[in-house]
Amino acid sequence: SGLTMGVYLVTATGGTAVYRPTVAMITPEESNGSWTIMENAQVGLKSSPVSLVKTITAVNGASDKVEPKDGKRAVAGIGDTVSYRLEVDVPEYPSQSVSRAFSIQDTLPEGLTLTQDTIKVKMSDGTELQNLSDRIRVEGQVLTIDLTPDAGKTIQNPIDGKRKLLVTYDAQLNADAPLGEAGNVNTASLTYSNNPYDADSEKIVVDTATVYTFGIEVAKVAKGTKTGLQGAVFELKLKDTMRKIGFTGSGGTYTKAADGTAALTTGTDGKLTLKGLAPGTYKLKETKAPAGYVLSAAETEITIADTNFNGIPDSKE
Repeated sequence: SGLTMGVYLVTATGGTAVYRPTVAMITPEESNGSWTIMENAQVGLKSSPVSLVKTITAVNGASDKVEPKDGKRAVAGIGDTVSYRLEVDVPEYPSQSVSRAFSIQDTLPEGLTLTQDTIKVKMSDGTELQNLSDRIRVEGQVLTIDLTPDAGKTIQNPIDGKRKLLVTYDAQLNADAPLGEAGNVNTASLTYSNNPYDADSEKIVVDTATVYTFGIEVAKVAKGTKTGLQGAVFELKLKDTMRKIGFTGSGGTYTKAADGTAALTTGTDGKLTLKGLAPGTYKLKETKAPAGYVLSAAETEITIADTNFNGIPDSKE
């Protein structure tokens, strides 16, 4: 209120959208021979929404182990390949902007190993952006894609004219993956300039996605007692294929490994712990009995299921 006649520049800060500067004019209006200053000038500010959505699209190339509603959760076994997708809005920055920061960062947990040659940056129509090698870097568990225009890179203004970008990559679940509902959480973030005329106006939006993996614990006891029996040897197969699953480890604790050859032997307490399994139905068979005992001919069928995709097996027995 109280403004004199003239032309004004309106800018907006705060929130998550990037607003474009807009001109407002307070001018006299003629009515029946009289000129008056208009009381209210209506100004519509154009804005560009900014968001980042991280999803899991597939495990080993199939979507059946991905939560179907939002793709935020998936189940997998050690050695499985998890495919990720980041959908990122690109704000429209005026050409005279002094600040156009735009950097994507994705931090993988220790239980996932990034497959670097699968990293792709695409437009919404699927066209891959080229010549971005000097803008993509991997340091430890952190993937950074710096697309800030005029950042001294060989390719200038890679986001100009873009409204949405898609980042895709694969990662492999590894032996450091924790079991159960703790999950393996990826955290992706987008750092961008909220006010293109203020170098200190950077904001961050964040999204996550989680992969869960599971295990089996077996107790081998003397019949009619709770006395654990050391030295029983087992093998585990996936029921659908009857393929023997490899493990590494010793002393009763073993972790799934594609090239694992460890004999699955119960420890001093008679227990056998197998880590890093995806949901499915397995066959457990004893191949060597403890000293002084008869080898069992039976196979035990074990089903791991997690229909809620929350890291908690439907049945714990």
